[in-house]
Amino acid sequence: MNVKKSVRTESEEVRVPKRREEVEVERVPTNREVAEAEFGDEEVVVQVFEEEVVVSKRIVLKEEIRLRKRVVEETEVVEVDLRKEEVEIDDQTTRREG
Repeated sequence: MNVKKSVRTESEEVRVPKRREEVEVERVPTNREVAEAEFGDEEVVVQVFEEEVVVSKRIVLKEEIRLRKRVVEETEVVEVDLRKEEVEIDDQTTRREG
């Protein structure tokens, strides 16, 4: 019995949803008078996040194939010519007295 094992590589296209944050700056003109205002070099830090797709592969044992060998005995009726040897002995050394 011969057993052959092969490896097949399949390419799949997978859709993976991901999210990200975007910053939108809206300037709204008000033209209102205020009592007091502070001017300065203030900086506002806004963190912007994005999901990143990480694809990894790992080897997983999917199945095991077990092969067993066993001896099976059966009886079959066949017609066959068998030979056997037969021996005839011709003994002429025996004397007859008469």
